[in-house]
Amino acid sequence: MIGNKYLLIEIIGKGGFGEVCLAVDLNLGKEWAIKRLLNRDDDGIHEAAMMKELDYPTLPRVVDLIREEDGVYLVMDYLRGRSLGDILRSGRKFSQKENLEIGIELAKTLEYLHSKEPPVLYQDMKPDNILLTPEGQIKLVDFGLASWMKLDSPGENPKGGTRGYAAPEQYGGICDQTTDLFGLGRTLQLVSGGKGSAAFRRMLRKSTRHKKSRRFQSAREVRIILEKIYENKRQNQKVTTWILGALSVLLAAGISFALLTESEQQRYYQLINEASQAEQEDSAVSLDKTVGIYKKASRLCPDKQESYLKLLEFSEENGQTQPAVDWILSMWVSYPKETKNHTEVKKELGFLYFCGNSLDPKFNKDYNMAAKIFDDVAKKEKDPDGWKKLGELSKSLEQFGTDIDWKKIQESLEYFKQYGERMLHRQDLDYICELYLVCGSTYLSEASFLKNENINPYQEGISCYEKAYDTAMLLREDMRMRQETLESLASACYMTGILKENMDQGFSNPDSLLQEDTYLEKSIYYGKQLLKIADRRELKQRILLREATARNFQGNIEEAQKCYENFCQQYPHHMEGICSYTEFLIETRQPDRAREMIQQAASIPGADENRNYQILKERLEVLS
Repeated sequence: MIGNKYLLIEIIGKGGFGEVCLAVDLNLGKEWAIKRLLNRDDDGIHEAAMMKELDYPTLPRVVDLIREEDGVYLVMDYLRGRSLGDILRSGRKFSQKENLEIGIELAKTLEYLHSKEPPVLYQDMKPDNILLTPEGQIKLVDFGLASWMKLDSPGENPKGGTRGYAAPEQYGGICDQTTDLFGLGRTLQLVSGGKGSAAFRRMLRKSTRHKKSRRFQSAREVRIILEKIYENKRQNQKVTTWILGALSVLLAAGISFALLTESEQQRYYQLINEASQAEQEDSAVSLDKTVGIYKKASRLCPDKQESYLKLLEFSEENGQTQPAVDWILSMWVSYPKETKNHTEVKKELGFLYFCGNSLDPKFNKDYNMAAKIFDDVAKKEKDPDGWKKLGELSKSLEQFGTDIDWKKIQESLEYFKQYGERMLHRQDLDYICELYLVCGSTYLSEASFLKNENINPYQEGISCYEKAYDTAMLLREDMRMRQETLESLASACYMTGILKENMDQGFSNPDSLLQEDTYLEKSIYYGKQLLKIADRRELKQRILLREATARNFQGNIEEAQKCYENFCQQYPHHMEGICSYTEFLIETRQPDRAREMIQQAASIPGADENRNYQILKERLEVLS
């Protein structure tokens, strides 16, 4: 256990500067990556302080710094995916288009790092440090060798690097921005196999020259060249001339098209209706179809907010929050004038970044983004006080735990709870519901800091979620909000029930907090309420597994086993569920049934690559 809230699960990475473990925040049930630094000096503080200053889509966030007796721990985003190194070793080859896209993203990342004051030198660019997520995004990880460049004496303490990728000056010399460009060139050489257009190969050669003065002098130069190569390749592949010619012939012949005579506004609302109808279809194809229609409507009338809000709501319910958010942000960049008054969309995004999405755990909170959005909303609202305070709260929580004024945080939470009660007479139910979710999320995610002799943050958090649910029930047509508040409640009660022993040590009369039901019973109750309205399979699976685990924690072995059996009958190819049940069977000394389940798991595609399956299989072999 790290910091009284992070449970270490397994080691997922190891290197010369530390090891990285998968961990779970027991307050929220959220997965994080925690890096334990092997050096006991100031290197850990140095790396954490540096990464805390960085905010860029391709870089992981450091959200906490914890000092324990055995070392320094950095709490970071847990990024799913495979490194480019692993992908290349598997025999996978990237197309020229993919090579250029990777190069452009990495060049943009270096351009950002080098624009900081003072510039940040990464100094360890290589395929093994570049992660490709399931969504196709590039992430640059492991800042163990990174450093601020001292402008008066740049690179006075070179740290070395990885042979084959590190520039010569990293082993004795002065490092600067061109050092990273050398690593970028070496990386792209390996990824592309040295193949590509003549311009691309020239770029590789110049990036990796021995003398720094003969290399590119800025990441911006490299990025512009790669973008030009990419654009030229795209232009060469365009074959639209004949389409335009055919269209002109048809128009000249007097053929009219409904879309040409139909007003944009009429077409916009027609698309909204089409997307609403597509939502009713139950298939993976309908999901892509619905998203595509909402995007088409938004591009047709980028100033109108309805399509953005509907896209966001639909994506939140269907586990596609991050792609939807990324697309909306890209539209704001592409259409700044048309979207500058998207206040309602910004409000929704601000709350989403602050609270996360209980229906889609893959979406990460981002207090920094929440603060920026809330501040922008405050400038445009007639009653800006609440939004200003939300921005201030977000900025405060963005700091490291030990640096935060927790008394001020508590005062803000009391303000929002009272503000929500005052707003009820105005019937602004969406806003009230979101405020209670903000309070509940903060109490539970920061429970270890907010706990004192007067405040039980677990009880306060659950109370706020209950008020959010009561408010959501008044929003009869907003099924997403009802699902979100129920899932938040079920998850919060579950985690609180598991932590009950720790809570009992901190409060003199814990029984008075449990009322008639235990927290685990409440979790099961709210989960069953949610099952009545949940549509998405992944959500149903999460609810059923949580009930089985809760029954096990209660010591109700018979009921827990019934839950597991029911789950495995409904979802016989769900690896996580089968592994969870197998572990339960081993713990309850039912090895024969456990072997049957592990055999069932063996038939699931990809079983041999699943770490939990491998561990359980080995445990059963030892029991034989």
